[in-house]
This record gives sequence, C-alpha cells and structure tokens, in this order.
Amino acid sequence: MAGYALGIDLGTTYSAAAVHAGGVSEIVSLGHRSTVVPSTVFVTEDGEILVGEAAVRRGATQPERLCREFKRRTGDSVPIIVGGSPFSAEALSARLLRWIATTVVEQRGGRPARIAVTHPANWGAFKQERL
Repeated sequence: MAGYALGIDLGTTYSAAAVHAGGVSEIVSLGHRSTVVPSTVFVTEDGEILVGEAAVRRGATQPERLCREFKRRTGDSVPIIVGGSPFSAEALSARLLRWIATTVVEQRGGRPARIAVTHPANWGAFKQERL
C-alpha cells in the first residue's frame, strides 16, 4: 500500500518506526516479537552488514565486530573501527535506517510518500546535516 508516511525514531540504543496513512498512525513491528530493534551493526568477515537482532546474536560470539551507540558519534571525523574496518557514525546510521525502511516497505507492499527521522533536540545544524 503506497501513499503512507514513514517515521523512524533513530535511537541510541533502540530504534522504532511508525506509519501514517488514511488518518491513522500505527507502530510497525521491526523485531521478531517487538516494535523496537536494537540500534546495533555487525560487520561480517566478508564485509556484510547485519543490523538489529541479527547483529546482537552474531556479536555475542564476535564482540569486536559489533557496534552499539554509534549515533552518539554523529559529526565526529574520527572513524569507528568495526571488525577492522573504518566507518563513520553516519554510515552506520544509514545502514540501520536503510534496513528499517526496507523492512517497512516489504511489510506495506510499497514505498512511503514521505520519510521523517527523529534526532535529539539539542542537535544543531551540523549534526542535522550529517543525519
């Protein structure tokens, strides 16, 4: 169903999403049993990116390949090393946001007309532009 708006709450520890269509808003299920997903990224040996619950599961045995709380580093020019590879906080956030948007598109059967992403109220123009 197209013609909906997607809102994503990109959180430091957990992220969530909601859709609004036909005057009705509803939270989207992102996890197996939850409407929130851990804001985590896991980088495999071959460079594949896993996010959320899948990242947490894999990170239990390879914690050096798991990254948490990267949103706090938005705007920081020093790369975050995950599994030996450098990433910006913005790149890690983008991977998580892409996964959330793709999950919602698959559930809804079409792309949203609009997307809004939350950010902390104290973020100035510099961090907002990075987002």
